[in-house]
Amino acid sequence: MLLIEFEGGTRSIRSKVKKISIDQLGKEKPKVDVIHTVEIRTWGDFDLVYDFLLTADHPYRSIGLDSLSEMNYLNMQTVLLDAGIQDKNRDLDVPEQRDYLRSASQMRRLVRYFRDLPMHVFMTSGAQQGQDPRTKTSMMMMSLTGKLVFEIPGLFDVVGYLAMVDQEDGATERWLFTQPTGRFDAKDRTEGGKLGEYIVNPTLPKILDLVEGK
Repeated sequence: MLLIEFEGGTRSIRSKVKKISIDQLGKEKPKVDVIHTVEIRTWGDFDLVYDFLLTADHPYRSIGLDSLSEMNYLNMQTVLLDAGIQDKNRDLDVPEQRDYLRSASQMRRLVRYFRDLPMHVFMTSGAQQGQDPRTKTSMMMMSLTGKLVFEIPGLFDVVGYLAMVDQEDGATERWLFTQPTGRFDAKDRTEGGKLGEYIVNPTLPKILDLVEGK
């Protein structure tokens, strides 16, 4: 697996990852139990990684992006810097409507390009309190700007909400909810809903086994 990270969230699994630079891609075959991670610093770095995955004869079977929330922030900063170059009088601390529109277009393109790669694709996002536009009730949604909150989930086959659930014996488990409950956004487009309502202590192998009917 290759993990594209922006927020530096691999410290808790540092024994299972190996950081490499973009120019090192393809020069070392990854081990099965060690994830290669590439750190993103500029928006243009995504193009370099995508072009490599699209054209190179590489060994990766999965790609992960962590996280869309931070990448949304990076993109907005990139859009604002470009706007500042074109207009020296712009207040770069106050995004305008056209900045949001441009950023949303670039984010949708990024997600679609990586989603359509011939490999397993996983993307994470932070969560925020929002409002269901149909029921007007409060619920947890992806932490993204504007209409991306509703558009990005529609681009995926599976959307899960990961929560910590307290047990009667005092223990705490991680549950990945894959069906909407009215409290958060989730969905499962696998045939027959193979992931069920939730997965206890989910791992990627466990999820893939369920999707493949094992």
